[in-house]
Amino acid sequence: MILHEDMKIGKYELRFQTSSWAISELAQTAMDYRLGVKMIREGRTPEFFNKWKRQQIINPVEAMQIHGSLRSFVQHIEVLGVVVTEGIINSERIHDFTLRYGLNAPDATHISIASRDCGYFVTNDEDLCDKKIKEIHVVKPATLETYAHLRRFMPR
Repeated sequence: MILHEDMKIGKYELRFQTSSWAISELAQTAMDYRLGVKMIREGRTPEFFNKWKRQQIINPVEAMQIHGSLRSFVQHIEVLGVVVTEGIINSERIHDFTLRYGLNAPDATHISIASRDCGYFVTNDEDLCDKKIKEIHVVKPATLETYAHLRRFMPR
């Protein structure tokens, strides 16, 4: 939440960007969350969640709610100045990132998209931060604070 607050006050001299691919992953996360709640309510154990969820379908009302939440989220981040770009998928780059750094396909896709236009990839994923990816600086949100050249001068 600190990064969110910093973005609201314009603390950084940079353009924040996300991709349509990242927004699509949020749809998956929202669906997984709803299915997880359903699974718990039904008394099922979570160790079979990934197999079980492939057999489930979100009902049209829930799908509409998720779409609405995603639209609201995109509107909110755009107000903060985040640019949502089309996530152009380049399979060769994704393969390269997967093979060179041992990334899973979703992470390799994020890095492939971001490294085309961005200098920094901000994530809370510690494993991804530890990969030492040469094509882009992968940093945690709190790390941005340590880069003086990214901060805007803020008179007190």
